[in-house]
Amino acid sequence: MIKFLILTVLVITAQSSFSRSIEEIKKSRVLYILTRNAPTTYYLDRDGEPAGMDYEVGVELAKSLQVIPKFLVKDTISDILTSLRGGEGDVAIAGLTRTKQRESEFLFSNKYQSIRQQLVCNKKFIIKKLSRISRVEILVSKDSSYVQTLETLKKKKIDVNYATSTTLNTEDILGRIWEDKVDCTLADSNIVSVFLRTYPELKIQKSFAYEGLSMIFPKGKDTIVDISNKLIKRLQKTGDLDKFEHKYYGHIENFDYYDYKVFKKRINKRLKKYKKLFKKAGKLYGVDWRLLAAVSYQESHWNPKAKSPTGVRGMMMLTRNTAKEMKVRNRLNVAESIFGGAKYLAKLLRRVPAYIAKEDRIWMALASYNVGYYHLRDARSIAIWKELNPNFWKDVKRSLPYLSKKKYFRKLPYGYARGNEPVLYVERIRRYYDILKNEFK
Repeated sequence: MIKFLILTVLVITAQSSFSRSIEEIKKSRVLYILTRNAPTTYYLDRDGEPAGMDYEVGVELAKSLQVIPKFLVKDTISDILTSLRGGEGDVAIAGLTRTKQRESEFLFSNKYQSIRQQLVCNKKFIIKKLSRISRVEILVSKDSSYVQTLETLKKKKIDVNYATSTTLNTEDILGRIWEDKVDCTLADSNIVSVFLRTYPELKIQKSFAYEGLSMIFPKGKDTIVDISNKLIKRLQKTGDLDKFEHKYYGHIENFDYYDYKVFKKRINKRLKKYKKLFKKAGKLYGVDWRLLAAVSYQESHWNPKAKSPTGVRGMMMLTRNTAKEMKVRNRLNVAESIFGGAKYLAKLLRRVPAYIAKEDRIWMALASYNVGYYHLRDARSIAIWKELNPNFWKDVKRSLPYLSKKKYFRKLPYGYARGNEPVLYVERIRRYYDILKNEFK
């Protein structure tokens, strides 16, 4: 199993055009899967490992064919569909739904995940009735299923004001809404649930009917649609599809946005239980215990049983790989988690070049705790490209958001990352840290 996953690689460059039969796929021992860099489809996690619901499904499909999966990463849905038309991939697994236009060109598997389209807006807008949707400007990706939804509303005599983008994907547009550059968009509920955890200021205005995500195939006489449907049926029966959904979307909660009163209460009610452990771990690994506690609050709100959608767990929300590296046997054990988190943070502090000033080094280490060290390194490269100083946090935090912009991430060794998230992550920890420094001098 380990060897199989290691052979699953990120391929950004285009392959030569082909349209292959099942026999040809098996003979080549490779399944070419079209997808895109996004938190709900395919991405590299903070340990640098491939992840995402669609990645899991793609790996299972390749296993059922007894071949190796190669993921061809495209920028937009339009790019994916164009590549599929040209025979560049054997299948597209990229959070795609059925539309009449797509059904006229491609073949579909049964659904492997149920989602709802949602109208998401900047918090300054309140749209209780669809009849008032004309008050806002909506931006969606071209060739997305959202266009069909908006056109359906128009046919129902609902005044809709929308535009499409050939360069921005749904995640980009949600970021623009948060930046107050766009009013609203339509987005699948799985995408929204991931983004709300980081951007609670976004507001869901309306949810539409449930629909399914499917694998899409080029038309042909000998296709892998039947094999895909048998796979989906088996994964449903064994509960593996539910496990994948739970891994990436289960236990998603909208952690309360920075709230001084709530934080103060938790200092008295929760932190006092664990203060001695934070102090011991901080002393052992040379990390200010108050910084360690601030990181833990941002990660888990000092909840030892906390679990994220991607399966990181415990007080310090360690991944399985990090826990193993730090010799943590049980991530739900409070002491093990705190000492493992302190050891890992100390390691990240050592990885950031020593010539960088101490405070800048701390904030960069925290950013890498959230997004991964190699994504941080990519952000420092972007800082150089933009003639900023890669050794100053104030410049690196300006560069991190570009990790989610295709103009930049397609040129980077580690590809897409949600670059705004580590910036917010560090800023919130700094606020918690400042309060703890005043509370415990």
